Amino acid sequence: MNLPFERSLTFERSGVQSLGVIQIHRLEQLSAVKWACHWSLSYVHPEESVIYGEDALDAVVKTLNFLAELIRDTAEDGLKIWWHYDGDNGGMFPASEGE
Repeated sequence: MNLPFERSLTFERSGVQSLGVIQIHRLEQLSAVKWACHWSLSYVHPEESVIYGEDALDAVVKTLNFLAELIRDTAEDGLKIWWHYDGDNGGMFPASEGE
């Protein structure tokens, strides 16, 4: 299932800002109980990658949780990523407790 979902983001390192995107490219059913969610994130992981789930929604939720954590972790490496304002972590929700 081609989507794509895309959000434009601002990336900043050492005071230099660039525009990029976070993308969910497509969902793919691999079997009755395995789905793949294809995603990418400019500057951090620009190559398309895959996260798996038991159904389509599980694959998307796992991907969004992973991306939210990845974006938050980039700040520790000196890369800030935001959507509307500095500090909004790309507009991504926090990862679920215990994940």
